[in-house]
Amino acid sequence: MRGSLDRWRRKLCSEIEARFVEEPYAHWARSSTSTVSSGRRWPSSRDVVQDPQLRHQHAFATIPRPDGPIETVAVPFGIDGADIGVRGPSPQAGADTFDVLQAAGLSADEIAQFAADGVLG
Repeated sequence: MRGSLDRWRRKLCSEIEARFVEEPYAHWARSSTSTVSSGRRWPSSRDVVQDPQLRHQHAFATIPRPDGPIETVAVPFGIDGADIGVRGPSPQAGADTFDVLQAAGLSADEIAQFAADGVLG
């Protein structure tokens, strides 16, 4: 049964991907704000995050941050025996810049000059 489900899932994903590449992004962006074939409007991002059923299903997770909590999409699946989920906030913008540039081979003096020149934000 599992193999059959995996084959079906791969086939479906392949067909969806093939359809999406037939049109440019602008087409899909325009389509997502129009109506579906049933005449109903596609939900907006605001509709989605305010949906009571998604809230009931714990589709969102709150991440504490020093500058205030943020809400993000929760992990949409589970794995038996695995502790998966939102782990915490991403680093603040620029928090790792020095380390990344140093790992890329720039010297501390070069990075300091970038900072002085306003290149780093």
